[in-house]
Amino acid sequence: MLKTDSGFDKENIICLRGYSKLKGKKEFFRTELMKKSFVDNVAFSKSIPGTNPNSYYLKPKGLVDPVLVSVVEVSQTYPELYNLTLLEGRYFNEHFETDIGKVILNESAVLELNIDNPLDEYIEIDKIINQETNLGKGKIIGIIPNNHFNSFKTQKQPIIYVCDNVYPLYVSIKLVSGYDNQKMSLMEIEKVCKSISPEIPFEWFYLDEHMENIYHEEIVAKKMIIVSSIIAIVIACSGLFSVSVYLVQRRTKELAIRKVHSANTVQLVLMLNSFYIKWIIIALFVSVPITYLIIRKWLTYFASKIDISLDVFIISGCISILIAVLTVSWISYSAASRNPVDSLKYE
Repeated sequence: MLKTDSGFDKENIICLRGYSKLKGKKEFFRTELMKKSFVDNVAFSKSIPGTNPNSYYLKPKGLVDPVLVSVVEVSQTYPELYNLTLLEGRYFNEHFETDIGKVILNESAVLELNIDNPLDEYIEIDKIINQETNLGKGKIIGIIPNNHFNSFKTQKQPIIYVCDNVYPLYVSIKLVSGYDNQKMSLMEIEKVCKSISPEIPFEWFYLDEHMENIYHEEIVAKKMIIVSSIIAIVIACSGLFSVSVYLVQRRTKELAIRKVHSANTVQLVLMLNSFYIKWIIIALFVSVPITYLIIRKWLTYFASKIDISLDVFIISGCISILIAVLTVSWISYSAASRNPVDSLKYE
C-alpha cells in the first residue's frame, strides 16, 4: 500500500498544522520560506492527503439527485507541489490573481456531476444543498486522475480543488530532492514560523510518515506475520528433520537390501523424499483454500484492492516443497549412500 502510487507526491514534504491565522501574512511567510536553499515549494490548504476534506452535496447538471463531493480549498501552488498529474487543462498559476475561484476536478467529479465538456463549464459551488459557502462560481481549468486522497481503505471520491485565498489549516513545504540535513531544515523553518507568528505552536510532521500512520495496523500485522512465518518455518524444518532421521533409522535394513539388489543412491533418495513430498502436497490442498478465504475476507476492508492470483499459491507451494526437500535430502543422501554391509552385518 505504501509503495503503490497514490496519485500524488508524498516524499520530502513537511506539513505544518494550525496556521489558520496566517491569511494576511501568507505571501510574506511563503516568500521567507522560499528564500531557504532547501525549500523547493510552499503551498497552503484546508486539507492535505490523509485527512478528511469538507464534503458538500452538489446538484449534477441535468439530474435531480444531489451528489456528495469533497471540496479542497488550496493555494495556487498546491497542485504543482503535490505533482498532481494533469489529464486536461492546466494548473493554477501563482502569478495569475484571476485564478482565485477557479477549480480543478478529478475524473470522478466530472463523471458524478455529469459534465460533458469540463473545460468549458463552471461549477456553481454556492448552490450547495442546505449549505452556504463563499466559494462562488468557479471555472474548471483542469482535470486530474482519481487519487487516494484519504487511503486505500476508502473509495476514490469525487474531489473539487478550489483555488481560494484560504485561511490555511495546513502549510505544505516541499524540500529539495536529495537534501538530507533534516534537523537543520526544521530549525530554519521553525525560525521563520516564530518570527512571523510566535504565538502559534510549531507543529510539524512528514507527510510520508503521516500516511504510514494511517496503515499502522496493517504494518504491525505485516511484521507479526513475517516473524510468525519465520518461527513456523524453523519449527517445521526442525520437526521434519527429526521425523526424517527417525524414519530413515527404521528403514536402514530396507535401504541396504534395496542397494544390494542394484538400487542406486539417486533412486533411494527420490524414494525417501517422495514420502515427504506426498504429505506436503496434501497439506497444500488443505491450507490453500483456507488461506484464500482469509485473504479474501481481509481485502474486503479496502475499497481499492488487488486480485488474488493463483500464481501466489503456486510459488508458495513450490517454495514449501523446496524447503522440505532441502531439509530431508541430507539425511536421505547419508542413508542411501551408506555401505549396505555396514547396515546388514549385525542382522
